[in-house]
Amino acid sequence: MTSATANGNYKQGDAVNVTVNFSENVTLSGGNLIVTLDTGGTVTIAPFTTASSVSGTYTVGPNQTSADLTA
Repeated sequence: MTSATANGNYKQGDAVNVTVNFSENVTLSGGNLIVTLDTGGTVTIAPFTTASSVSGTYTVGPNQTSADLTA
């Protein structure tokens, strides 16, 4: 997992770009890919056909803190 959003301190309501990279193409048919972060927050990525990399946005929720986001 990577992010184009600069490192820094973010507060509730701030948006952080999240990109999930797969080692090979992955196909998702129906439903959504939901990435759970160590803050307890999630990133929902809408269905995609076939990709080796997908992106979504994490919006910081109340009481969600982490020195470095992990999934």
